Amino acid sequence: MTHAASGEVRAGPKTPDKHTSYDENVDESAKLIDSEPVEIEAEVPAEENEPVEDTRPDEKPSPPVFEE
Repeated sequence: MTHAASGEVRAGPKTPDKHTSYDENVDESAKLIDSEPVEIEAEVPAEENEPVEDTRPDEKPSPPVFEE
């Protein structure tokens, strides 16, 4: 904006730079996620993390807690 009488340039307050951090509340994907894809491993349990199952055929099953 120029002041007509003196030729000075008048400017309003300087606006801060836009912050572009990722916001989880926004449905748009983050630029970093789009620009740097990563490999995703299949969800297969590791050998040491396999579920433990009690398979002892020689023991009797426990009686039911509530009888019908």
